[in-house]
Amino acid sequence: MKSFLKMLAGTTLVLSAAALADTNGGASYPLDAPTALNVNIADVLCTAAINSTGSKAGGETVVSSIRLGLGTYEVKFGKPCTSITAKNGWARMVHADTLNIGTLASTNCITADRAGVPNAVWVQCYNATGALADTSFYLFVLR
Repeated sequence: MKSFLKMLAGTTLVLSAAALADTNGGASYPLDAPTALNVNIADVLCTAAINSTGSKAGGETVVSSIRLGLGTYEVKFGKPCTSITAKNGWARMVHADTLNIGTLASTNCITADRAGVPNAVWVQCYNATGALADTSFYLFVLR
């Protein structure tokens, strides 16, 4: 399971960080090869539960969370999750969740380094048709 998480986290990061830099407010950094990322041993160090409004529902190390626009969020962490960029070997996993009883329509959320804020993660969520959608979610930061 741990090696699967390492593979999943690394793959997701490379794709999402590069593909989403333009809508995240900054340029992505070039990677010569997948090995250009620092090592990640897949230990979850920080977690966050975020409401669809962008407000924090849980997470001891969450400094702030905001909704930047439709389906788009910034979640900022404190220690031990500082300088949590992919290039530094950090990984993120996001999981859409009701944070309550009930169901959630088919939703997909992605993450990237937050442009200009090295202690934050940029999250964007889409509905089944691919349109941006406000969504509550869990966020896991791994190193």
